[in-house]
Amino acid sequence: MRISYLFVLAILFLSGCRLDTKTAEEVAQLKQHITQQDSAIQELKRSSEALKAELASVKLDTSFNSLRLNLESASYTAPLNLTDQSFSTVRTGLGIFLVSVQDVTPFANGVKLKLDVGNPQAMTYAGLKFKLSWKTASNANGPDQTKDIDLPQRFLPGSWNRAELVISPAKADDIANVRVSIDPNQVRLQVPASKG
Repeated sequence: MRISYLFVLAILFLSGCRLDTKTAEEVAQLKQHITQQDSAIQELKRSSEALKAELASVKLDTSFNSLRLNLESASYTAPLNLTDQSFSTVRTGLGIFLVSVQDVTPFANGVKLKLDVGNPQAMTYAGLKFKLSWKTASNANGPDQTKDIDLPQRFLPGSWNRAELVISPAKADDIANVRVSIDPNQVRLQVPASKG
């Protein structure tokens, strides 16, 4: 605002300090123009504050949705314990599976995991898709490595079923934080015997 008055004073000085009608009209127009610009600046400031508030709200919503998505996907993945034969529970859209690592052996340029996959349901699965993710101990802060493996074999109901999965490239002493999710491909149910 102070700069605008200095501008008006400079115009008065340049006009010879004599306010004739034409100069007075020009000064009045400049004052009006400055007032309009000040109003526009104030409106832009209000708009900027409103946009900042809206952006903060969107960031909060995004953070909440990201957290919710992470929690939902976390319940569909489970850690695998490579050092003992305890089992993890893996949830799917069709039920749960129990997964236990029975053996870890070097295999080509990777590691073969021999798993027991427990199917506690009353249905046979005619194939499962496993998604493995892991980190290497040498790159613990790096991104997860992932691998999708389709196993077309039958996973019988009410029993442990053997599955072999290969993680590569990896070394047995270098893999850590192995996680698994399962997506059932096909379900097989008994067809009731016809009465008659």
